Amino acid sequence: MAHPRRAENPTEHVPRILVVDDEVGMLDLLRRVLEREGYAVETASSAEQAELFLAGTPFDLVITDLVLGGRGGEHVVRVTKSTQPETEILVITAHASVDSAVEVMREGAFDYLRKPLLPEEILHVVRRALEMKGLRDEVRTLRREKAAALLQGELLGRSPAMLRVFERVRRAARTDATVLLEGESGTGKELVARAIHAESRRASGPFVPVNCGAIPGDLLESELFGHVRGAFTGAHADRQGYFEAASGGTLFLDEIGEMDPRLQVKLLRVLQDSAVTRVGETRPRPVDVRIVAATNRRLLDAVQDGSFRNDLYYRLRVVHIELPPLRERREDILLLAHAFLQRFARAYGKGFEDIDPRAARTLQRYDYPGNVRELRNIIESAVVMGRGKIIHESHLREAMGEEAFSRASGAPAEWELPFDEALARVVEEFERAYLEHNLRRFGGRIKNLIQASGLSRRTIERKMARYGLSRRDFVPGRGPGGGSKG
Repeated sequence: MAHPRRAENPTEHVPRILVVDDEVGMLDLLRRVLEREGYAVETASSAEQAELFLAGTPFDLVITDLVLGGRGGEHVVRVTKSTQPETEILVITAHASVDSAVEVMREGAFDYLRKPLLPEEILHVVRRALEMKGLRDEVRTLRREKAAALLQGELLGRSPAMLRVFERVRRAARTDATVLLEGESGTGKELVARAIHAESRRASGPFVPVNCGAIPGDLLESELFGHVRGAFTGAHADRQGYFEAASGGTLFLDEIGEMDPRLQVKLLRVLQDSAVTRVGETRPRPVDVRIVAATNRRLLDAVQDGSFRNDLYYRLRVVHIELPPLRERREDILLLAHAFLQRFARAYGKGFEDIDPRAARTLQRYDYPGNVRELRNIIESAVVMGRGKIIHESHLREAMGEEAFSRASGAPAEWELPFDEALARVVEEFERAYLEHNLRRFGGRIKNLIQASGLSRRTIERKMARYGLSRRDFVPGRGPGGGSKG
């Protein structure tokens, strides 16, 4: 029976080790050596028994003899890597089968132990294997945290449409397959590409974004594939292109639909051969690059009208992720708006904490032709130009512009309203502007505002509370960002 070591910390992980050997004496030796070190040990006397353990119990390390009765140690290695790919494997071998052990290492084993086994040698190799697993687990955790951080802000969402996007991102990240992202401008295609990269095995490599629509067609070939000295006028030295720069990582080809048909042929060749040929050179150079392409229009339409190659389209569309426009996931609007409010309030040293219900209703009604990017810009503008703790409709009117605000709020212009309602709206906007101006003028001193306005302290404080204004925001050197507010 296994006797796992007592953890100093209740949450400390005790490594679990499966030992597989058909010799009872060897099993007993390995179990005693490992348990004395504090590891949790299970033993199996055959590959078939080991397979049953691996189907139901997670292990940090498997130690298996290469030669077993029935199926051999090679089968244990293959089963381990298929059921628990993150588990490290050590194989035990006799001198005569060292070559076989090396072959098994090519299939995923970490190292081998040569008979006869010495306890100190066993523990040394086991510690190295578990240390390597710990490092790999840490890297995977960091990648997940990085990806999770990217899946915030613009990619934050709880709508069914965005939950489907998140799931496809996670699945795509586990492979090296090419990905095609489609979505309107401002839906966050580059952020999705970065999230795929950050959660993939290429996370430690470069992420290189290229906007194919922003580079003139006659320069794009050189930018993508590189050139050699003298290849054309102005080519004064050899230069690598974006493909070589992204080797070992991810190349993000934005606005792929704008690529010239001649270059589409060359891109297809690169995807097929995993090699690029610099302009002015005949020798192909191997590259190890994962491609994520994006377009703000339906690329299949371009295929059907003949402006985009059919074969390249299907080569890129191994994984397809469509990002929904913001107007089709309205349940995410306030979630995003509050996230942006917190971000920009911190960034600009402002005191904003919430959004007024009427302002929130206006945000939810708007159609956002610029999608999440437009919502972010509206909130940023409201924070930069506004004052107080609460975002009101008056902040949005200035940030969105009169026409967009009217469409979003569903509110007609003042002169189209009944007189009393129009007057109330004008008075409300005047009161806010009056208070802000004079609080700024007097550095937040309420006493001076009372004298200048003729209003009572109680009236001023009630109106300030209504508009989310705080005197501290107007005191020179004491505002949230420090210094005087202008």
